[in-house]
Amino acid sequence: MSDPLGDRDPFDDLLRVRLERLTAAIPVDLLPVTGGDPRPRRPAGRRWFRAAMLAVATLLLVSLSAVATVVWIGRPAASSGAFADGGPLHCSGIDQLSPPDAERWLTAQGLTAHWQVEDREAHTSVSQDEPPPRGSITDALALADGHVLILVDLSRDTPLPPKPC
Repeated sequence: MSDPLGDRDPFDDLLRVRLERLTAAIPVDLLPVTGGDPRPRRPAGRRWFRAAMLAVATLLLVSLSAVATVVWIGRPAASSGAFADGGPLHCSGIDQLSPPDAERWLTAQGLTAHWQVEDREAHTSVSQDEPPPRGSITDALALADGHVLILVDLSRDTPLPPKPC
C-alpha cells in the first residue's frame, strides 16, 4: 500500500505486520460465520425427544376428547318437557286452553302451576304465581313434586297447534 504523501510511517508498517500475524494465528472455527444461522444447533436427541413428547401430548388430547364425547353422547336425554311422552301434561290439551282455564284444570289434577309470561312487544319476561288473563300457552316444563312451569306468550291470543299425542 503506497502512501500518497510519500512519507511512510514505520509505526504503521509495524502495526500492519502485527495485525497480519494475529489474523493468521486465530483458529478458523473461531471466526464468525457469515450468511448462516448464528444460533447453535441442538443435538438431534433433543429434537427427537421434543417431537416424541409433542406426539404423546397430541395423542393424549385426542384420546381424552374422544372419551369425553362418548360420555357426553352416551348420556340419556332427560326431557323435562311436561308435554313430552310420559310427562304430566302429555295429551292433556291444556296447550289449547286460555291461561285461567288451564289453571283451573291443573288445580283439579293436583298440580301446582308457576307462570313464565313473555311479552315480546314490551320485551319483558316475568315469573308469577297467578296466570295472566290472556295469552297463549307455548310450552310447559315439569318441575319436582307436582309443580309445572307454564310458558305463556302474551303477544298471541290464539293457541298454537296442539301438541302431538
